Parts: sequence; C-alpha cells; structure tokens
Amino acid sequence: MQRLDLLYNTLMPDKENHLYWVGIRESEIVECAQLFARSITFIGDSKKNRAYLNEYPDDDYNRPNSRQDQWFAKEMSDVLARDAEARFLFYSEISIPYILKHNKSLAKSILQLNSEETTIKVRDKFAMFDLASKVVPGLKREQLSGKQIKASEFAQPIVAQARIGQSGSGTNLLMTESDCDVLVDEELYSVSNYQEINTPINIHALITEDESILFPASLQIIKLVDNRLTYNGADFNKYRKLNASIKTKVDKYSELLCRELKTIGYRGVVGIDFIIVDDEVYFMEFNGRFQRSSSELNQILKKSGRPTLQELQLMVYHKEKLPKNLDLTKASIDKPKLSPSALTRLIEQKYPKESDQTKILKALEFATEKHTGQTRLSGESYISHPIAVATILAEWDMDVDTVVAGLLHDVVEDTDTSLDDLAKKFGKNVALLVDRVTK
Repeated sequence: MQRLDLLYNTLMPDKENHLYWVGIRESEIVECAQLFARSITFIGDSKKNRAYLNEYPDDDYNRPNSRQDQWFAKEMSDVLARDAEARFLFYSEISIPYILKHNKSLAKSILQLNSEETTIKVRDKFAMFDLASKVVPGLKREQLSGKQIKASEFAQPIVAQARIGQSGSGTNLLMTESDCDVLVDEELYSVSNYQEINTPINIHALITEDESILFPASLQIIKLVDNRLTYNGADFNKYRKLNASIKTKVDKYSELLCRELKTIGYRGVVGIDFIIVDDEVYFMEFNGRFQRSSSELNQILKKSGRPTLQELQLMVYHKEKLPKNLDLTKASIDKPKLSPSALTRLIEQKYPKESDQTKILKALEFATEKHTGQTRLSGESYISHPIAVATILAEWDMDVDTVVAGLLHDVVEDTDTSLDDLAKKFGKNVALLVDRVTK
C-alpha cells in the first residue's frame, strides 16, 4: 500500500492570527499568506516553516478519500486544541462534508459559504449542464451508461464525463473501443463529440447577495494524460489577444450563468469553463471552488491594488461591502518577470533542501554560460526561454531533476554540450529527461 504523504505547514507564528487555510498547495496563498496563521495542505515549502513535505498521488486530490479526509480532520482538531478561536477557510468546500464525517464538531469552526446541498448540486455535472442550457449554448450531449458506450460504434472520438469530477478527473477522451475499459458499466456518463480544434477558457467570478463580479479570463492549457483531459496551466495574456466578439460572449455568458448559480443559493468564488469552437463559445462546467489559476489571478489583483480572492471570499462570508474598484477589464496584465534573480528566489521558496537549491542553481549557471552570446529572433537573450520553462516547472512543484532539465533542455541541441556531459555534471536522470525533449 502506498504511503499516505501529506503536508502540515506553519506559515506564520503570529498567535493573534486565528485564520487557517485548508487546501492542496501552499502556493494557493502565496499572495495572501499574511491572512493565515497556518496552512494545512498536501504540498508546500518546508524551509523556514517547519513543514512536513511528502507526496500524494495527484489523481486522488479530486476524489473523496477516507484516509486524507481523516488526516485533515485530525490536523484541524490539533489546531483547535492549541487555538480554540481557530477558523478554517477552504480551497474547495466540496471536501467539507467528508472531513466532518470524521469529526462533526469541526463544523462550528469552518467558514462555509454554501450549504452541503448547494455544494453537491454545483458539483453534479449533469445538473449543471441542464441549468446552463437554459441561458447559454452548450455542446450537444446525451447520457449513456458505460455499458451502452462500450457497445456503440465509434464514428469519431467522443468525450465521456462522469457525473462527479474536477480538474480533469472523470473526463475521458475515447478514441477507440479499448479506451472504454476505464468506464464503469452501470455508471452514467455525459457524452459529446470530441472537438479536436478548440480553445479552452476559464473565468473566475465572485457571487454575492447583491452582485456578480467577473475577473480576467485565461486560456487553459489542457494535456491528455492516459486518455484524460487534465488541466496543465493558464495563460491570461493570450486570452486578451482573442477576438473582441469572443471575449464579449464569454463575459455575457458568464454573467447569465452567475445569475443561475445565484438562484440555487451559490455564493463566493466560482470558476466557469468554456470552449471556443468555430467562433462560438460553449459552456463546459462549473468549478465551485478556487482554481488552480487563482494564484496567478491573485498576482494580477495584488499588483493592481485590489484584494486577493481569499480576501474577497472572506468579505462575502462576513457580508462586508466589497470595494468598488474590482473591474479589471482595462487593467494591464504583464507577463511575470523571468530573470535569474527571480528564479533564484522561487527556488529558495520551493526547494528547501540546500542540496536541491545547489543543483538547480548550478544548472542555471551552466546554461547561462553555454548560451552566452546567443539571442532569439525576438532579440531576447537565449537563456530567457530555459528560465521561463524552469520557472513554470518550479511553480508546478515539479521535482528537482525536472526543473534542472528545464534549464538545460536547449544546451545539447544549441551548444557544444553532449548528453554525456550532462550525465557527468547533473546525473543520468537529467540527461535522460533532456534527451527526451531534445528535437
């Protein structure tokens, strides 16, 4: 049995702070860490904060898991034993009912905006497809059992979505009959034709008693992993370059969908997914929680002097009046500054072991030396791209060798460095990773 690896992290020792974050990654609150006394998450930084960083399968983040729910319940109980005034804010309220099964007394300390009934309803893809179809376009769908899908002939690839799932879990791309082996015969799926040429979009919204606020949308980077369409990043700048009519539709449809969510009692932060096919915008799903891209949006909010999403969520919970300057439609969204010094700071934050930092910074120095004098067609220094790749990999909490390979992935192709050279300096695994991505 695989070891259950989880993280309990102390962010701030301030005894006057009684607010605690419960989520998946510590990086979810990097722009608003001052709000929280501690975080209880799977992944985080243990350098200065006495965290216990372990591993846990990505696939299980989005599914009820008795062991992980019990762990969260225990850690929250331990916090309350030390701090009777503790209050917990969640990345996803979906997990709250499962945690409470292990300790019902925690309920009074949880800042929960939505009832269990509302949370379950928003998580139900079938119910939300029906809700959305009243006001916005959606792909043509039908509900079929796994057995029915297996018995059908494949005229073209299809997407089968389970009733429950998020971040790609439960969404399967079926291209051949053998792909259907992942389906459960008795389970129902929402089936639609696979749109090979499409642009996936995500937008954050905040729903309050009085209004719905939209934030800058992003293009979603979707990756096919074991025939599952999974989230792999977001690009806010590329979204801004889309046709104005498309962006107008996204805003209009989002406003209509927020009104529908409001009618069923939903409040707080929500993510809405669309896809663009042939210049039309189609609704895909709701995410009744913070998003993987929320930390990037928080950077935009903080830079422009606005509250972060976590701060806004707290305002909604306490029924406080929101600031009037939340409209970011005309705010500039600059690309993050990617530089050796910025990467160094990120590495120090993400990789607490001195040996890990040394290895990554050694690779940065080596790549910078090898690419000296080289420039790209844009006029940028050649090293700017490897730094950008390594920055993204570090932000995604990838392992040390992967980040090192990100820095070195061009040196074999574009300098006099050989794979043997890399193996001697950085290890065989790094050389293998570089070899796999070298053109």
